[in-house]
Amino acid sequence: MSARVFWDVRAQNDLAMIVDYIAFDQQSPQNDELLLDMIQNKIELYATSPLLGEIRNDLGPELRIFSVHSIVVVYAVIPSGIVIERVIHAARDFPRLFGK
Repeated sequence: MSARVFWDVRAQNDLAMIVDYIAFDQQSPQNDELLLDMIQNKIELYATSPLLGEIRNDLGPELRIFSVHSIVVVYAVIPSGIVIERVIHAARDFPRLFGK
């Protein structure tokens, strides 16, 4: 049985905002596809090996992170795979986003 990836609504919204920014603000629609592919490939890797991510209990119980360039993916490990909690730029205020 392969590992599954589940998306929190906040993470879906985060990713949509990042794609919009890259495609429209930077006028580079081809770059958003490249970034999405890189994020998806790394998500698949971490779904099959979820303990690879850096533990970030300061953001929430048992949350882990990995990055793709300046994008940080925050996820939780579950028995059948991972849940993507947030997809945010590394420069964002993490404690504020996570209510800390």
